[in-house]
Amino acid sequence: MFFKNTFSTSMDENLRQIKEHANWAVFILNNAGYQAGYSLEGISEIERFLEQDNTDRILKSAQNRIFYALCCCLGEAAIWNYGGEWVIESPEDANHYVLLNNNKKYFPFAVCMTKKEAPESISIYETFKLLA
Repeated sequence: MFFKNTFSTSMDENLRQIKEHANWAVFILNNAGYQAGYSLEGISEIERFLEQDNTDRILKSAQNRIFYALCCCLGEAAIWNYGGEWVIESPEDANHYVLLNNNKKYFPFAVCMTKKEAPESISIYETFKLLA
C-alpha cells in the first residue's frame, strides 16, 4: 500500500488528523513559496507543486506524508468550496472520499495518485471546478 495508515480507529480522531494533515500541507507549501490553500487558486498551486515534483526537494524524508497531506488538503478544499463531509469507510486505508452537498463523490487520493503517475492525463484544477 502506498499510504501508511496514520489514523486511529476513532472517526473523530480520523477527521481531526485529516484536517491536521491538510493544514500542514498548506503550511509546508506556503513556506516553500507556493500560495497553497483551500481556494481554487490554492488548488492550482497544489497542482503546480505536484507537476514540478518537488516532494524530494522540500522534505525527502517525509515524501509519503506530504503526498498524503496534499490529498487531505484537496478533500478539505472540496468541502470548503462546495460543502460536504468526509466518508471514511475503512480507517485502515486511504480510500476516504468527500461526499459533497450535491451528492457527488470526490476522491482526492485517486486524483492525486493519477496526477503523480500520469501528470498530463488530468488537471486537478479543471476536475475540481467540475464538482460544482
